[in-house]
Amino acid sequence: MRKPGLLLLSILLVIGVAGCGGTPASSTSAPADTPVPDEPALPALSQSVTSSDGVTVSYPDGWKDPIATVGVFLFNNADGEATLNFLRSRPGGLAFQINLQPGTTVPTATELFDFSFNTLASGIGITLGEKQTFTLGDAEIIKATGANTDAASQIGMYVALKPVSQGYVTFAVFLAPDEIEAQTPLIEAILASVTYSAP
Repeated sequence: MRKPGLLLLSILLVIGVAGCGGTPASSTSAPADTPVPDEPALPALSQSVTSSDGVTVSYPDGWKDPIATVGVFLFNNADGEATLNFLRSRPGGLAFQINLQPGTTVPTATELFDFSFNTLASGIGITLGEKQTFTLGDAEIIKATGANTDAASQIGMYVALKPVSQGYVTFAVFLAPDEIEAQTPLIEAILASVTYSAP
């Protein structure tokens, strides 16, 4: 008689647990009206610099002093400067190289993009992804990204070609490969700020 009693007790226990909501935990999702957290606010581009050849770019306060002789070299911190100097990424570092390409004889923007960036990228072991065209303010930009993820030389790139009054500005950013997507909003805010005025 003991076996049926144990069986009955086990069945009652299972029914009791099920009746009390003791089903296995399922994935919980927030109610439909729960607000989605906003993207982190971008820092204000409160500083600006103009190179001797007329390229102006804005950047956040607290960054390293830019180099602005021919074009602009811009670094968010010492890790950004080391990233460009050694062409190997340091996490958290951003290095920008922004130059004017005046009066080029290359007939199309796509050809100028390839001419400006393909050799640069391949020289550091990067194959750029598919070129994308998008509008930023009133400028039609061509951009691409790519990364070298080899442990000994990993580096990511975001490159873009922006038309200005006297030609095009080439815009290259060097950073850690796994930070390209997260840093793209800031990179594109800085890209939007780039202008040219003849010196």
